Amino acid sequence: MTDLAISAHSHQHTHEDVSCYHCGLEVPAHSNYHLDVNGKQEPMCCLGCLAAADFIQQNGMGDFYQYRGGQLPEAAVSDQYGDSNSWQYYDQPEVRSQYQKEQDGEACARIYVQGMYCSSCSWLIDSSLSKLPGVERVQLNPDTHQVQLYWQPEQSALSDILSTIARLGYQPRPLNDSETGVDKREFENRQSLKRLAVAGFGMMQVMTYAIGVYLGDYQGMDEGIRQFLNLVSMLVATAVVFYAGSPFFKHAWFDLKNRHLGMDVPVALAIGGAYAASVWQLLIQRNVAAEVYFDSAVMFVFFLSLGRFLEMRARYSAASSADALRQLLPPLVTVWRNGETLVISPQQLGKGDEVDVLAGETIPCDGRVLSGEAQLDESLLTGEARPVSYAQDDLVTGGTKLQSGSLRLVVTQAWEQSAVASIKQLLDRAQSHRPERVRFADQMARYFVTVLLVIAVAVGVFWYIVAPDRVFSIVLSVLIASCPCAFSLATPAVLTVVSHFLSRHGVLLSNADSCEALMTVDHWCFDKTGTLSTAELVIEYVDLFDHPNKVSTGLSVDQCLQILSAIEQHSDHVLASALTRPTELSATDVQSVHGSGVYGVVQGTQYFAGNATWIAKACEISDMPVLQDEHSVVVLAVHGKVLAAVYLSDRVRRDANDVLTALKQTPDNDQKQVTQISLISGDRQAVVSRFAQTLPIDTALGDLLPADKVAYLQELQAAGHQVAMVGDGVNDAPVLGQANVSVAMASGSQLSQSQADIILLGGRLKGLNIAQQIAKRGQQVIRQNLSWAVMYNLTVLPLAASGLLAPWMAAIGMSLSSLAVVLNARRINRITLED
Repeated sequence: MTDLAISAHSHQHTHEDVSCYHCGLEVPAHSNYHLDVNGKQEPMCCLGCLAAADFIQQNGMGDFYQYRGGQLPEAAVSDQYGDSNSWQYYDQPEVRSQYQKEQDGEACARIYVQGMYCSSCSWLIDSSLSKLPGVERVQLNPDTHQVQLYWQPEQSALSDILSTIARLGYQPRPLNDSETGVDKREFENRQSLKRLAVAGFGMMQVMTYAIGVYLGDYQGMDEGIRQFLNLVSMLVATAVVFYAGSPFFKHAWFDLKNRHLGMDVPVALAIGGAYAASVWQLLIQRNVAAEVYFDSAVMFVFFLSLGRFLEMRARYSAASSADALRQLLPPLVTVWRNGETLVISPQQLGKGDEVDVLAGETIPCDGRVLSGEAQLDESLLTGEARPVSYAQDDLVTGGTKLQSGSLRLVVTQAWEQSAVASIKQLLDRAQSHRPERVRFADQMARYFVTVLLVIAVAVGVFWYIVAPDRVFSIVLSVLIASCPCAFSLATPAVLTVVSHFLSRHGVLLSNADSCEALMTVDHWCFDKTGTLSTAELVIEYVDLFDHPNKVSTGLSVDQCLQILSAIEQHSDHVLASALTRPTELSATDVQSVHGSGVYGVVQGTQYFAGNATWIAKACEISDMPVLQDEHSVVVLAVHGKVLAAVYLSDRVRRDANDVLTALKQTPDNDQKQVTQISLISGDRQAVVSRFAQTLPIDTALGDLLPADKVAYLQELQAAGHQVAMVGDGVNDAPVLGQANVSVAMASGSQLSQSQADIILLGGRLKGLNIAQQIAKRGQQVIRQNLSWAVMYNLTVLPLAASGLLAPWMAAIGMSLSSLAVVLNARRINRITLED
């Protein structure tokens, strides 16, 4: 760093409005910093920018300066450049735990990056962070200015990540659970309001003076008064254009500087052109009778700022689902821990803590009821409007509200694994993903701007020949009337509202691309246990082998069930929950075999529990007893011998028949093939067939291993089908990954493990029909928005080019066009769901 500073001072430059090579701001007269870039001495405004630019060049990422589209923060790294010592505060254990979450040896953190505006910024940050040791995934979203990072904490510390971002010239700030970027949005909201207020008051003032001038054209006006009114208009317009309109100019300047035609380029040309031409006529030409456009310039700024402000508010309102989850929890809770009474935040609750919850309060954690009875309102998490009763030993979810009664709970999940935290992580993941359709719309908007500028030049040439005195106002109208924003907002505005709507009805949309894919699904595949059936399995009966009452080893029915409970409590399979009961036995060396069973050591003996096929192979049993086919069965065995068979029965979900019937109906009028439904399960074929008889299922397949399920989906896809798979989100992970659209029935701690596109909360299959209805409506609204954008521009451009549209009309039209797209998307919130 010292070498850089010394070499910088050896190069002098003459200060003639030189721009900093790194941040683009004007280089102060006293600054003598330069950096050698490809043999050319590039000016730098400060030591911080010099350090950032040198870091970028040294790491082979100099292409960033050719493609970036936004302004970097001024001297953001001047006091933060260097090693990670400046950021080691975030490595302290008590601080790190607030910002860095760890699970299965992988760390995750979300960071707000001030100054990240465009895809080039994203590329630069992504490239730099990906080079750090242990970094596995980097997810960036310039729209929210956030980075979500996954890495191995033993290889890189959080301070290393923050210092890397700072060296690039950005200002990083890690976000914790109580600070999700809301304060940043509030700051942006305040800044936008200030600019809007200045533009509004300025427009009223300038219009007052302009009306006087217009009336003077008809009734006569002294030239001195006219000159005075125009000068005052210029002063007011100057404040409006260069303060309230500054975002348009900044974005347009960096777009042009980097050979990128953004949506603000024609806007800046129109505003700047109207203002500059008016100043030229008034101060340079001193033509008192000439027409000035100060009123048009301030109207452009006001109406465009108003439109973007309303768009921003609508976007924030629709995207607030993740932030609203934070407000579900009380700020403080009273907890009993190791005989002490403490007042702590919900995030500090640990497994085993006991908490009392009274009527009207919110459950602060995932827990088990120790005592009491209560009615809970779960609508904010699952969309279920009716209160649900809870009593002793029931499991409750944090974020639900206790309507009546009281409960004492024991915490079963730390905050990081709680349902609320998991839902919030899924929503954050969804917001950090930009669907393919959105990226395509952005690309088309850039092409539109290019075409628009060509049209503006052609119109200008035409009117220069026909009526030179009208050229300027008509070209202004052409530039300002067109609305590329409508194209860019048409899709993301809808997807944001759809995601928000579904989350309020117990459906989490973690992949926005699945909305469009859902409309093409013609084959639905379902797992049985825990999906179409309830998770409330019950033991019908137990068969003991070798003797009617006792096995040859001397084990009774109760002892067999206790051994099963000790082993199965280590399994996350749905069948395991029916076999788990209070027991004094404990199992060691427990191993789970995915889709087959589990084995472990109890009181010195190794026991195996699972399906008959796996038991026969794992225990080397050649004479497997004949088992009944009517129910699901779990076989308990030791090496070479079957001990018992436990028969379980499950019940069809109450809403399964109605949901499947609705799914079989054609979701799209353009889709001619009837939707098919398959039941694919690891249970025996006889059990699956018997279960399928009660539902509108076309194909029922049993005895399938996870690999068999994947192969079945591959066969369907090879035949041209678009396949959706519905499973439990954890045990069905391989087949969910194969599906075109994956849906998980997940809850509690399973949420954080689920990688499905759509997640149904609260065990409600009805969410499938809701997702299908809203996806269909969302696609309709997207088509409406795109049609509106096309029709508006095809209508307004000829009007503007023909001189029938005044510049102020064009400004109103452009603002209303983009606002109409956002408001049309918000109509989805008023949809009445079908029963």
